[in-house]
Amino acid sequence: MTKLNKAFLLDTIKDAGYDYYAYVHKQNTPRCLAVQTVADLLSFVADLVEVAEDKYEISDVIRYIKQERQGSENVYFWPAVRWDDA
Repeated sequence: MTKLNKAFLLDTIKDAGYDYYAYVHKQNTPRCLAVQTVADLLSFVADLVEVAEDKYEISDVIRYIKQERQGSENVYFWPAVRWDDA
C-alpha cells in the first residue's frame, strides 16, 4: 500500500481551494479520495504545490495521483487513500 500522509493531502486540497469527495474508480473497488474540477492536470498540481506546507510530501501526492475525464471536467483521485480513511 502506498504511504501518503492523508492529513497533509486533505489540508493541501482544502488550502488550494478544492473540495474532495468519495469516488469509485472501478466497480467493486473501495471508494477513494477525489477532486473534480475543470482545471487541467498541470494547473491542478501547480495549485497544490503553491499551498503545500511540505515540498517533500507534495511529491508523493503528485506521484500517486490518477486522472479520468467526466464530461467536461477532470477527476483527480488517489486510489491509495480510501474514503473511509479520509
